[in-house]
Formats: sequence, C-alpha cells, structure tokens
Amino acid sequence: MLGEQRSMKKTNCSSHGTQGVGVACTHVAQAIGENKKVGFYTHDYKDASRPWAWCQICEDALVELGDSAKKNWMKHADFKILCAVCWDEAKIVCRGESR
Repeated sequence: MLGEQRSMKKTNCSSHGTQGVGVACTHVAQAIGENKKVGFYTHDYKDASRPWAWCQICEDALVELGDSAKKNWMKHADFKILCAVCWDEAKIVCRGESR
C-alpha cells in the first residue's frame, strides 16, 4: 500500500507496482486500510502525480497554527508517499464515497 521505493515521479507500491507518486498525511494513509472517513483536503504540488492530501485533523491544526508554523504542521501531519492508485483509493475512503 505505502510506497516502498521512489524516484522523483514514481514509486514502487507492494500492491500496485510502479506508479506515479501521491503524498498524504499519516491519517489519510492509515484510513485506506481502516476504511475510515477522515476528511480529504488537497494542495496541488507540481512535482507529483497527485496533489498533497491531508485529513480534517490536519486541516484544523493548519488553520490553528497558521502559515508561520507550517514546518511544525508538516511534522505533525507526518506525510507519507503513496502510489497514485492508493492515493485515489484514499480520496474515496476519506470522503466516505462508495468504492
């Protein structure tokens, strides 16, 4: 599920093989296996196949901290590399949509 090896634009996923890269907070990454709706926010980052994604908890923390503490927020979010297919699955699960 989580990307095991990566280059700038590709990751080798144990479930989906070589895919484009997606980045998500640890809560979004964990939600896939738990089938848990945690919210889904994104910011387009041009060097990945998918935008960066984070959950409602991380969104609330970002709003509370503001831009001045973005490094602390990123550390708290503990972003993970996902393959594009896992990222797409996370988007569906985290929004509570049907698969």
